[in-house]
Amino acid sequence: MSNLSSVEKLYDAIDRELSWRKQELVLIRAQVHTHPSEESVAFLLTVRASIALLYAHWEGSIKNIAKRYLDHVFAQQRQYRELKLNFIAIAMKGEAAKWMQSKKASLHTLYLSHFSNILDEPLHKLSDEIISTESNLSSKVLGEILTTIGIAETEFETDYVLIDYSLLKIRNDVAHGDVLKEKGFDKKRYLELHDTVLRLIETFSEQVKNAAMNKTYLSYSNEKE
Repeated sequence: MSNLSSVEKLYDAIDRELSWRKQELVLIRAQVHTHPSEESVAFLLTVRASIALLYAHWEGSIKNIAKRYLDHVFAQQRQYRELKLNFIAIAMKGEAAKWMQSKKASLHTLYLSHFSNILDEPLHKLSDEIISTESNLSSKVLGEILTTIGIAETEFETDYVLIDYSLLKIRNDVAHGDVLKEKGFDKKRYLELHDTVLRLIETFSEQVKNAAMNKTYLSYSNEKE
């Protein structure tokens, strides 16, 4: 991964990520939209393939853009005390797990000492495993990713039902060989789903760009720097 220390470099990385995906998504949508017969086996096959690819772009774009944002924040070399709590939570995740499983006061003391000491350290390099879609990017998993990178769920919550039941469930049905026609999944329904998923991807990318531009990864006392 190239250095993403500047906002401009992050923007370029996000735009490159979205560019090729949008090109494919335009072609996928066109194949469904222009198909001559919704009653044909060929149409059902086209829609099944399109849903699988639509989901792949949904998962891939969210995961990769989130990772690029974390690379950008890491490149700022800020101390943990300058950052919002979600970044401290990432750093303390392993220690917290040990602390929660123990009743020993000595371990609790060590945990608090570690927490105090880490505040003056620069943000550690974050593992790619921090951002996990679990190969099943549901609304719950998306919410965890948003919390991890410090972005509010507000812009996505109204579409959580769609994510879980009109994208994820149907994608899983396709993977298990279910017949779409029996579910009433026609051209109109696919196009609505396609356009909404693309909008959510674009919304996510804009939220990440805005977070970088406004330095919302900083704690309240530093936000206006």
